[in-house]
Amino acid sequence: MKIPRPCAYASQNLTSVSYYRGQNTYQYNLYGENSAKVATSMTNDPPKIIYQNGEDASDIAKFNSLENTIDIQTDKDDVGIKKTILRSCDNLNRLLEMNLYIEVLANTYPEFDKEP
Repeated sequence: MKIPRPCAYASQNLTSVSYYRGQNTYQYNLYGENSAKVATSMTNDPPKIIYQNGEDASDIAKFNSLENTIDIQTDKDDVGIKKTILRSCDNLNRLLEMNLYIEVLANTYPEFDKEP
């Protein structure tokens, strides 16, 4: 699968994460899950999290700059793989990107064919 990198100075693919819809906030540790080489170059401004189509992804993920984690939480019924990009710049104002795929899984009870 090709991941678009439009004019980014540096980019990195992060380890994908699975999240069950409606569960408590999941804290994705950038440095604990990855080498996060690109993250170390980012300036003090928190990175912007967007979907690959350019729309804002704050409905599913927010960057926690105090703990260097991405807080993932959603109650939407929209399940599937959400392709997000963390964008920021380095000290020389060059674009840096990190791709994070969030797989949102349904969190429903099982349906049985017949009563026991």
